[in-house]
Amino acid sequence: MRFLPAAILLVLAGLGGLLADAARDDAGIIPSPGRVPLGGFEPLAVDLLFLRADQLLQEQRLPEAMAAVRLVTELQPRVPDGWAVLGHYIAWRNSESSGDPEEQWKYAREALGIYRRGLRHNPDSYDLQFAFGMFVLARLTAREDIRPIAERELGEPPSALALSAFRKAVHLRPDERPAIAGVGESARLLGLRLLERGDRDGARSALRESLTNFERLIERSDTTELQDKLSKIRSTLDELSRR
Repeated sequence: MRFLPAAILLVLAGLGGLLADAARDDAGIIPSPGRVPLGGFEPLAVDLLFLRADQLLQEQRLPEAMAAVRLVTELQPRVPDGWAVLGHYIAWRNSESSGDPEEQWKYAREALGIYRRGLRHNPDSYDLQFAFGMFVLARLTAREDIRPIAERELGEPPSALALSAFRKAVHLRPDERPAIAGVGESARLLGLRLLERGDRDGARSALRESLTNFERLIERSDTTELQDKLSKIRSTLDELSRR
């Protein structure tokens, strides 16, 4: 036990070098060539980095906090929380203060890459799949200024990407209401977008999926908002069937 303080000092020394490297390389997650091997101390290092990142976020020192979280993803890429936190803050970092949609898309695109890298390491993480779906839905689908750029760059409506993420989340946890709602909403938005593009078959399929998932929700929570959405979806499907 008397060796524990020295061991912790070695870990902290390694983290100091890592944090400096990451701060200099804020553009991406690139391992430092001179990185100190931490071996069995890496779980402790990750815990310390999360604590440090939380403190920095409370102090509004976002670049330094993100450097710490980047190191979490480098040290232990199979920790989903690191990717989720990094993706969330990158997506909104500086973009809200910019009136240029192309500039905002730059950050959204970076966050998109982070989520995708995280999911390659953690494909069975419900939380990360759900966070990815929410990011796409809230950041790329709901924003009228960014959505056309995202659709152009992705080659498909961003709601299709959100739907895929929420489907995987439901597959992992079939009874989770937020994921079911995510499928319902992203499928509804995809259906409406496909209808605008003249793809009636695709629109019909997406709207039926939306209807099925919202009906699952309404069995346990009969709200006015859900009833209104269901009514509009059924009306659109009826109109499609008459064409």
